Amino acid sequence: MNTKQQHKESKSWNLNHRDTIIVVALEKENNQTNNSKIIIGDTTMKHNKMFSRFGVALIVALLISFAQQSFAAGTLAGTVISNQASVQYNAGSNLRTGTSNTVTVTVGYKVSINLSTTSSSTTTVDSTIINKAFYFYNAGNYSDDFKMTVANVPTGWTAQLYKDENNDQLWDGNDSLITSGTALYTDTTIANRIPLILRVTIPRGSQAPDDTTANITVSIESNGTYLGSIVRVGGVGTQTYTASITIAKPVISFTVTPSYSSNKIPGDNQTFTLTITNTGHAATSGSSTVTWKYDDTNLENENAVSGTASAGTASWTIGSLAALTGTASVTFTADIEQTSNNGTGVPAGTTITNGTSGSQVTYNDGLHSWSEDVASTTSFVVGQASGAYVSVFSSATQSGNPGDSVVYYIRVKNRGNSAMTFTLSQAQNGGDLDTTHWFTETWGAIGTQPLVTSSIAAGDSIDTVYVYLRVNVSGMDGQTIIRNITATPGIAGATPNGASNYNPTVTITTTVTAPSLSIVLSQAHVYGVGTIANPAPGDTIEYTLTITNSGTGNATNLTTSNAIPTNTTFGPDSYGTGKGILVDNVAKTNASDADGATYSGGTVTTGPFTVTGGGGTKVIKYRVAVN
Repeated sequence: MNTKQQHKESKSWNLNHRDTIIVVALEKENNQTNNSKIIIGDTTMKHNKMFSRFGVALIVALLISFAQQSFAAGTLAGTVISNQASVQYNAGSNLRTGTSNTVTVTVGYKVSINLSTTSSSTTTVDSTIINKAFYFYNAGNYSDDFKMTVANVPTGWTAQLYKDENNDQLWDGNDSLITSGTALYTDTTIANRIPLILRVTIPRGSQAPDDTTANITVSIESNGTYLGSIVRVGGVGTQTYTASITIAKPVISFTVTPSYSSNKIPGDNQTFTLTITNTGHAATSGSSTVTWKYDDTNLENENAVSGTASAGTASWTIGSLAALTGTASVTFTADIEQTSNNGTGVPAGTTITNGTSGSQVTYNDGLHSWSEDVASTTSFVVGQASGAYVSVFSSATQSGNPGDSVVYYIRVKNRGNSAMTFTLSQAQNGGDLDTTHWFTETWGAIGTQPLVTSSIAAGDSIDTVYVYLRVNVSGMDGQTIIRNITATPGIAGATPNGASNYNPTVTITTTVTAPSLSIVLSQAHVYGVGTIANPAPGDTIEYTLTITNSGTGNATNLTTSNAIPTNTTFGPDSYGTGKGILVDNVAKTNASDADGATYSGGTVTTGPFTVTGGGGTKVIKYRVAVN
């Protein structure tokens, strides 16, 4: 017997003498012959048919001990069972006896491993720790060491086996780690109950997907290092405990459904429907918060319906989401910004992106509160708004005499959301006269029509557009020239939002201010024996020429010419010496001088004068004598 075997046998005796007693009781229970020998250590006991009271008491004690220790799997391994037969016979009258040889056997090791339970099932969320407590028993018939191996651990998970030192079935810092697959739980004596805890750490996320089950196993097998010369003769060498852990957690999906306007130009309202869905196998616990990031620079008048929206962040509070089918929807509206760039807003071609980083759903899975990034971006490109606001600096109504030049000062403001040129055109809009108008951006330059302006930045204006026309020379007082001046954008696009932002056409009206003259020649009998109807020779008659301008334009360069009637003689001194003509009650000389009146060759001429419109008059008088 080697040293290791001696150590083991000695240890077995010291630790397990009660088990050895069980073997004795078992031999009696099995009705072995009265002459059998039971070897206990180095002690041999001989039993006869008759035994003492002490022997009876001993057997009773052994039976009681066996009943108390019945969980052991039979006779202690290594026990030597020997047997020798005795013979008694008569040789004639002589009584003789004899004995047989002694035969022995050594009890082998029958492995037996018992677990308090072989499996357990748990349903849990991820990012947690599960502790599974169970017991391991050495139910074999010898002390042994056992290898304990943890297997089938999913990627990213950890599973560790501990001895529950205080046997409270709860993991704590004093429990001893049994390294999976390598460590031996050594010298487990017979019927020793070892409390174990399998501690499983479950990660967060994709390594613990919803609706999946991990079957983590703990295998306990006899290692047999301490058996020495003891022979392993069978039994169950391995037992397995399986911890089935099923992940059931909320799985949140987040979609955004935009409802864009057809043009997507500044001022247009956009609507976004946010749908939050739980497709996981566990409901969320309590209320959840939805946070959505939007483009605060290019959107305005934002509204998170039944929520809040400010500085680029919209948020809502929603109720719990049921497992598999839980759904909630919220709505966000906003206008495309139309404040910058002098009220023309976001430039055409700008990409507006919403739902960027920071959009998330915060929910509780029953153990933890999670904030999951649910960036679900949605983008659109701002469309083209095109249009002008045309206005007239001076009055949109002017007047002019026939042949006069009239100038209008026009402002063209680009109300679109990108730089562009505009084409100025004209169209008659009623009126009495049809007169072509001419456009130019340079004062005094010959105009054209139509006119393509220089490029105007979004929101800017050209204030130096001049519209010329010449009043028809044939125009009569009060007649009108009416024109619509329209600015057509050089880039096609949608009409800008807001009535105050769009006015592509202005109407200008030019009224003819021509003179309208009433020319009346009257006569009066001022001296003589006759009457005006029948003057006598030598009588004096006064002729009066009254010119009245009832028009709105002045009659300029007006001259008169009146030949004196036949059979009369001009009165050269009618209003003073050498003054035979009276203009507006002012006596004028007859000579051709600068006083605006002359008598020559039998004709009285006056002028030039201006007779103002609106009732201006010119009265010319001279006298003749009847021959």
